[in-house]
Amino acid sequence: MKHNLNVILSLLLTIFMQSCKSDFLDAKPDKSLTVPRTLADLQSLLDNSDNVMNETPYLGLVSSDDVYISDLGLVPMRAPVPAAYKWEKEFYSGQVDYSTDWITCYKQVFYSNIVLEAVDNLTENHAKSSLDNVKGTAYFFRAYAFFQVAQQFCETYDRTNASETLGIPLRLVPDVDIPSVRSSLEQTYTQIVLDLEHSLRLLPEVQIKLTRPTKIAACALLARVYLVMGDYENAERYASQVLAKQSTLLNYNQFDPNSTRPFPTVLQEGYNPEVLFYSVMGTIPGFQISSEAGVDTALYHAYDDHDLRKGLFFRKRSQTVFSFKGQYSGAGVYFTGLAVDEIYLIRAECRARMGDFKGALSDINKLLVTRWRVGMYVPLSSLDRDQLLSQILNERRKQLVFRGLRWSDLRRLNKDEKTGMSLFRRVQGELIELRPNDPKYVFALPPDVIKYSNMEQNPR
Repeated sequence: MKHNLNVILSLLLTIFMQSCKSDFLDAKPDKSLTVPRTLADLQSLLDNSDNVMNETPYLGLVSSDDVYISDLGLVPMRAPVPAAYKWEKEFYSGQVDYSTDWITCYKQVFYSNIVLEAVDNLTENHAKSSLDNVKGTAYFFRAYAFFQVAQQFCETYDRTNASETLGIPLRLVPDVDIPSVRSSLEQTYTQIVLDLEHSLRLLPEVQIKLTRPTKIAACALLARVYLVMGDYENAERYASQVLAKQSTLLNYNQFDPNSTRPFPTVLQEGYNPEVLFYSVMGTIPGFQISSEAGVDTALYHAYDDHDLRKGLFFRKRSQTVFSFKGQYSGAGVYFTGLAVDEIYLIRAECRARMGDFKGALSDINKLLVTRWRVGMYVPLSSLDRDQLLSQILNERRKQLVFRGLRWSDLRRLNKDEKTGMSLFRRVQGELIELRPNDPKYVFALPPDVIKYSNMEQNPR
């Protein structure tokens, strides 16, 4: 059955990716020959975790201040990695006119739409809970994909102008004849929240795989989305719902800093109570295997010597290059899913912003005491709002490094002059600066997308 499903997926994807080309529409095959027909088919479509559904974009990480690539390391990197690293205006070159990040996310959207359309038309009899699970999973994945696209190809959310700001194409049905158009940013986030609210009502409390979302995962993603929107009350509310059900933190004192991969391989032999939902970053062409690419040196030196993350997260390759090894996947891929540590940091930030300093201090101290060597952590106390917020944001960066979140954080924090910052790269002797709110914080839509849809391009 798996082979047949892969054939179906290939046919469906071909239809989707080529749908804007008029010569293709005349030769389009009968849709009834390709759409999955059983609940098992639909579940298999959503369980395609290795190739599609549980993969997230990488360009934001490459563009962030978490990453360092030497001049020598940039040479063999394939487009668009060098352009993303150098914040170039001409993001795509003659070598590449597409974005893997864009394609992967819209694969997820398309597969989710196939499921949402097909599940209500199944002729078999199934338990309502089984149907709800599949439907809720599809809503979750569609929201997750839309959110990832919005973090890279739209401006960051601002309620004062979101209705007039360009959003993303909201593909809500698998009909290939419907042209793609850009929604407003307000419509984009409204749809993301709506999909997650649907998923929250339908998903079960527990799944047999971490690659399948649960109610807790839906709450965690809602907390992340509302944080980006600047809706701190709702972000705190959903974070609290998560922590009311799952709040266990790893004690980093129990892990070996000399290990190549210190944390459990959660999808195989290990258990990590912090992981709520599993997704990983797509492969960055040439990055992971390069001895000239890794973590920004200033970031590495920001960790105290008694902070266990310094040894558990990083491996020294040379005097100037440190690689990241602390991914919660426990494997050779970067974990980008949802985890308890992020939820503590979301709630701490929201509480600090809303004036609940006691609650914010409780959250950040509860997290950090598990990250430091036993007896060496001094709890934070007696801080004013700005000091406390600064500490929380610093710890957010240090704890969630290489999670695919830093670019989104930079974008939202740039909206406030107190937290905005310029980024700098030195490439071949030239100092390059990316200022707060620069148009380059929004990636250009791939040329192929513009060519076949005539959608409006982002200014850069």
